[in-house]
Amino acid sequence: MDDFDFVVGRLLDPFRLEDGATAHVARLDDGAFVGSSGRHVRELLDAMGEGSRRAQGLGKAVTAGWQPLSSNRIYVLYNHRLALGILKVGPKRLFVSRGEKEGLVEISPLCCLDFYVVEGHQRGGYGRQLFDSMLRSEGVEPQSLGYDRPSPKLIGFLRKHFGLVQYQPQANHFVVFDKYWSSTSSRRPSGSTWGQRIQPTPSQHCAQVWPVKLPAPVPYRLGAEDFPMKTSAPASMASLARRPQAAPGRRSFQRAGSAIASNSSLSLVAAMAQGRL
Repeated sequence: MDDFDFVVGRLLDPFRLEDGATAHVARLDDGAFVGSSGRHVRELLDAMGEGSRRAQGLGKAVTAGWQPLSSNRIYVLYNHRLALGILKVGPKRLFVSRGEKEGLVEISPLCCLDFYVVEGHQRGGYGRQLFDSMLRSEGVEPQSLGYDRPSPKLIGFLRKHFGLVQYQPQANHFVVFDKYWSSTSSRRPSGSTWGQRIQPTPSQHCAQVWPVKLPAPVPYRLGAEDFPMKTSAPASMASLARRPQAAPGRRSFQRAGSAIASNSSLSLVAAMAQGRL
């Protein structure tokens, strides 16, 4: 496409990404619309977007110069005076089904939104050059992309060059090939513990099974007048005092309670007999 009042190569050379034998690739984002050349960039994208619309039989162009690119990028294939093709990509949030009996899954792949090579220059390797440049720049694989309403020509292109054939039809008309699921699961970060059972360390095991040490029981004392404190133990009891004492059982507490109740009753009777009460 060469019906412009400016030289395409001179316009796109500042954004050149890769050089080729007969064509080059430029990568455009919103920064390409800034400055005096921004008007010509918009004119170029309008013309290429309209050519893509007619070739695919769409009612509305997917690529237009007046639209801000935001998170999208446009790759343009050109030589000195000609614009040969465009490829528009950007991230999309999709709800897709992996099979007829499975529910919807939310994914956010990079998507191919528009792909067009000018008539008369197709089947000359230009489409492959443009697509490969995009893959290298974005660091992705063909099977990891989503494809928005791909034309029969694009489906044939992907089958011929990348062996992508099988996919599940989606209600949103995006194509996600079956190989997408294997490619995303294999790209797991190094050192990741995803899907692995984490074993506790030896210290964690000890913290779970180490017995809890209970406090020693404290004898209950009513008062000094009922249970006078002795300053020293008999010599015969000294050896017994040094031995560890077992915790009192239930019957020991019952006998101790009965003794306390009996001593309290005797003290009360003695006090009444002496006239203190």
